[in-house]
Amino acid sequence: MLQMSQKSFSKRSSQVNQQTQELVWQGAEEGFRATLTAANEAGECGRTIDAHCMRASAYYSRYASLIPRHIVQAVKTFRLARWHARLAHHAMHRKGYDGVTHGQFDVVGTILLRSWLWYRPNPKLAHDLLRRGLGLNHVPPHARALMIMGLAEARYLQRRHRECLGLIEQALILEKELNFEEDLPQAQRQFARVLRRAGALLYRLGESQRSAGALANAKLYASYGTSKSKDQEWKQRLNLLFLQVPSGLRWLVPN
Repeated sequence: MLQMSQKSFSKRSSQVNQQTQELVWQGAEEGFRATLTAANEAGECGRTIDAHCMRASAYYSRYASLIPRHIVQAVKTFRLARWHARLAHHAMHRKGYDGVTHGQFDVVGTILLRSWLWYRPNPKLAHDLLRRGLGLNHVPPHARALMIMGLAEARYLQRRHRECLGLIEQALILEKELNFEEDLPQAQRQFARVLRRAGALLYRLGESQRSAGALANAKLYASYGTSKSKDQEWKQRLNLLFLQVPSGLRWLVPN
């Protein structure tokens, strides 16, 4: 019975991914709700890692969209993303990381790098998870770039700035390989996240000219696909605004 349920969930999950991908990119409430529904179905089938990763991803994608309207709800949503990321990691660890996908390593590792108010990052654990993800087979270029950028952020938090710069270069050079991906518009959209994160790191490392170029390209890449996303444009502007916050006050904003 469990085997049939898992097969049914796998088919349903694929359908949800196809149907809600655009809604999630647009920051629509329907995409958020559909992801949580799929997560509940995964939990009911006993797929604990899948369930927590989907919930963590949904809340993480959602919290920044809430900042201009519901700041308290945004903090609560950020907390939920962190909580489910930790639960996902505990479930991964119990299984010896067997069967964990590169996307799941990326989701959990990325969220563990984030901080806001009293929620502090865990760069050591995030680095370990992202390295595991990069060690898997058949990881597409945009996904490799995202995880390498996560490694760069971990090194920045550990004040290993030379290594951070080297990793940024490794991530950005993968742009040349995007044309070999099956879903080019989606790969380009995801690479917008790579460029946005690279721009933020380069700015903090004093590379203001290179930062501006990366952020401009991120805006261009984010517009690829069937339609532009106002939600993604908002997150780009928010990213630029937060970069201006003095280092002593940076704990007050998401990082």
